[in-house]
Amino acid sequence: MSASTPATAGPAVDLEALLRVLRRALRDEVAPHLAEMDERQEMPESVRRLFTQLGLLALVVPAEHGGPGLGLGECCRLIEEIATVDASCAVLAQAHATALRPLLLAGSDDQRRAYFREVVERGALFAFCLTEPDAGSDALALTTRASPTGSGYRLSGVMRILVARQLLGGSEGTEPRAR
Repeated sequence: MSASTPATAGPAVDLEALLRVLRRALRDEVAPHLAEMDERQEMPESVRRLFTQLGLLALVVPAEHGGPGLGLGECCRLIEEIATVDASCAVLAQAHATALRPLLLAGSDDQRRAYFREVVERGALFAFCLTEPDAGSDALALTTRASPTGSGYRLSGVMRILVARQLLGGSEGTEPRAR
């Protein structure tokens, strides 16, 4: 796919054209491998590379950083389409988009430039995990609080946050790091 495909065209993305490209790619390049993927319980690199080529890993990346800058509704529609073929593939796209959210909301300009470039150009995958000893992955059960003080915030509670990134085709950054 070239840089002019609908997934990388910027804010004027033609969602219907992208859905047509996506349906064809899922039918031709993913569906034939589903039985083997289920049997091996693995997501082959070819599927992840395809998602990178189609721009599915950059759905939420703003246009100024090389992504399509799609809104939530458009992202959900594309992920829904992926789920019609395979739920695991849809979870890959959805979980990755969710993991980019902290960078979108609170990342510095330098962080956004660096990490979004990895997503768009190299297919970097991100993951986000949040837990407390008694809450597991239930975000509504978290008890840690950040209370404003005169000069910042006071944190109370025990929090574990894990952010991981993996680059396709290389070993750099493949180990999750606790923060």
